[in-house]
Amino acid sequence: MGQVARLNPSDLDPADNFGCSTSVDGGHVLIGSRFDDDEGQSAGAAYAFDVDPLSPFFGHSYTRLIAMEKGKGDGFSYGLSIGDGIVAAGANGDDKKGTWAGAAHTFNLSRRRER
Repeated sequence: MGQVARLNPSDLDPADNFGCSTSVDGGHVLIGSRFDDDEGQSAGAAYAFDVDPLSPFFGHSYTRLIAMEKGKGDGFSYGLSIGDGIVAAGANGDDKKGTWAGAAHTFNLSRRRER
């Protein structure tokens, strides 16, 4: 069995740590980038890609997930899981409840996938 696709977001920067976490559910692949700093130094982000082989959007990222209460060093997407279109994303460095307290965020991808 060979490689099917190489997935990279269009806004990937050096040291984003893209690929630090992954999760697959049906036609979705979720990939973490915990040091992404577009929203603050090492705030983190996650990207959802279409991997349905029958889709004209195969291999393309269709959404970028970030925490609503993002902050420097949160490490959003350090851990990721997806099931039935629901995403859970860990932010182990979130310190809103104390140093290294951490947080988890949820998203519904089924509402974001329509084009």
